[in-house]
Amino acid sequence: MTLHLSRRSLFKFLTVGGLVRASDWEAKACQQKEQKLDHSTSALPLASTKQLFLDSPIVDSLVGVRLVLNSANKFSGNPTLVADRPWEGRMVFLNGTVLWDEDEKVFKMWYQAAYGNEESLVCYALSKDGKSWDKPALNSVSYGGNTRNNIVLRNFGKGDIWHPSVIKDSQDPDPSKRYKMIYWNEPKPRQNNPWAAVCAAFSSDGIRWQNALGNPIWSGVPPGDVLNCIYDQERSVYLLFHREYPHGKRVVALSESTDFLHWSPRGIIVSPEATDPEWLQFYGMSGFRYEDTYVGFLWNYNARSDLETIDIRLTTSRDGITWKRILPESVFLSLGEERRFDGGMVFTANHPIIVGEEIFVYYGGWACRHDVVPPTRAAIGLATLRRDGFVGLAAGEKEGTLTTKPFTFEGDELILNAESAQGLVEAALLHPDGTPLSGFNRSDCFPLNANGLSSRVQWKRNPSFSPLQGKPIRLKFYLQNAKLYCFQFRRGQKS
Repeated sequence: MTLHLSRRSLFKFLTVGGLVRASDWEAKACQQKEQKLDHSTSALPLASTKQLFLDSPIVDSLVGVRLVLNSANKFSGNPTLVADRPWEGRMVFLNGTVLWDEDEKVFKMWYQAAYGNEESLVCYALSKDGKSWDKPALNSVSYGGNTRNNIVLRNFGKGDIWHPSVIKDSQDPDPSKRYKMIYWNEPKPRQNNPWAAVCAAFSSDGIRWQNALGNPIWSGVPPGDVLNCIYDQERSVYLLFHREYPHGKRVVALSESTDFLHWSPRGIIVSPEATDPEWLQFYGMSGFRYEDTYVGFLWNYNARSDLETIDIRLTTSRDGITWKRILPESVFLSLGEERRFDGGMVFTANHPIIVGEEIFVYYGGWACRHDVVPPTRAAIGLATLRRDGFVGLAAGEKEGTLTTKPFTFEGDELILNAESAQGLVEAALLHPDGTPLSGFNRSDCFPLNANGLSSRVQWKRNPSFSPLQGKPIRLKFYLQNAKLYCFQFRRGQKS
C-alpha cells in the first residue's frame, strides 16, 4: 500500500508517545521525496532562485573543487550589549530575538537579564545601526518600585520566562496581536509543576504584553526548555525548534502551527549519528528559511565532563524535515578566548538579519562553561558574514571545475556571488549531453577577476538567453584561486 500523507498527517502518523521517532520520520520523508521524483522531469526547475551550495542538489560533478564552510566574523566592538543596569545583575544574554523593523526603520532586541541569579527578566533595546544599542525607559514594568527601566516582562506569576522568541506579524487583523512571543515558563519549584511548560504572549507594540488565554499552550508532555520560533512566510506556518532528551541525550525537534497556539506533535530532526563521539549532544538550534532552503545554527554541545562548551555549527534542509549537518567538524561561530565574555558558550538569536551586503548574526556569549554553577558573566555579541556566504566552492592554484545537473531557468542574465580578485571564474553553458552551446563557450566568456556579490557573466558576442528559457541546459564553471558562493539567473537587471 502506498501512503500519500500531508505534512500534518505525517506528524500524526509517526508520533509515539508525543515524540516522533527520527528514523521513521526521515524514512517516510524520503519515501515521499522518491515518489515525487519518479513523476518529475530530469531537469531541475530553478526559475530565478539563487543556487547556494549548502546541500548541492544542483551539482553533478566537482573536479579540483572543495566545499568550504565560512565562519562568521566577530564584530571588533563586541560585546555590543552588556549588563550595566541594576536589574541586569552580571548577565545579559540572547536566548531571544533581534529583528529589523522596516516600518520604524530600527533594530529591536528582546533579550534576557538575570539579576542575582534569582529571576529572569525580558528586556528591550533599540539600535539604528545594529551595533550600538540604547535601553529606553519604557515605564511599563515595575522594578524596585520604579518603572523607568527597559523591562518588558518579568513573570506572569507562574515562573521565570526563558527563551522568548518574538515575531512581528503585520498581517494579523487583531492589532493587539501584532507582536507574538513564545517562551518557556520556568516555575519554582519545577518538578511535577504543570506550569513547567510552553506559553505564549501577545502585544500591540512589542513592549506591553498580555499572557495568552489558555496558557500553557502545550498539552501533554511539554517539549524541552530550549526554544526558537520563526514564521515561515513561504508556507504560512510557524516553526518551533526545541530541545528533547531521548535516551538521556539532547537533540533538536520541530513542531508546526498555523495559529501560534495549537502545535503539531514534535519530531526529532537533528541528533548525533553513530559515528559521532559519545559526548556530542545538540543543545538547541536556530532554524530559518534562506532563499529556497532552510539553514540551521546548531548549538553544538561538548558534554565531556572536563570541558562542557557550546559552539555553533551549520545544518540545512530542503523540506524542513530532513536535515543535514554541513561539514560537521567545521565551526561556524567559535568561542572567544578564555576569560572573554564568549569564552565558554555561545547561543544564536532565533534568526539572522540581512543588512546590505552582510548577514548579521546576533548571539549570546557566556564566559563560563555549561557546568559552572552559578554562572559568572554573560553579554551579547554580533558576528557578520558575507551575504549568501554560508559555504563556498573553492579552487586553489590548480584550476578546478563544477558541472551542474540539467536544469531550466527564467531570466536574461547570469549573476554570480564569487571571490576571484586574485584568480578567475569563467563559465560555459552546455546542452544536457555536455556539449557546448553556441555563443556560450568558455573561450567566449570574459573572466571574472573581482570580489562581487552580483557579478554578471558576459560572453563576447552578448548572446541572448531568450531561446534557452524553459529548456534543459547545464552550467560548467572554471575556478582558479577563487571561491563561488552562489549563482542565479535573473530578469531585467542589465546595466
